[in-house]
Amino acid sequence: ASGNLNDLTEGDVVTISATVWCWSTGTSDFIDFYCASDASNPVWTQIGDRQVCPGGGQQTVSATYTLPAGSIQAVRANMMYLSSNPSAA
Repeated sequence: ASGNLNDLTEGDVVTISATVWCWSTGTSDFIDFYCASDASNPVWTQIGDRQVCPGGGQQTVSATYTLPAGSIQAVRANMMYLSSNPSAA
């Protein structure tokens, strides 16, 4: 994650990035980002909207969000092929 050069704290705006491999042109690949404010007992919240891969091959995708309260945070990326329905994730 990137944001403040010091420790990340509640209320900081941060950007997380994931390097993914997208098939063909990438138009059939989708990425969701999630965060949880308690990594030991995560309740995942989607960050922003589902993204389409920006192209084929290795790509870097990112999402920006404001850190919620929590001492040990977690993030994850979920990549899907041929799924544009957010409830199918």
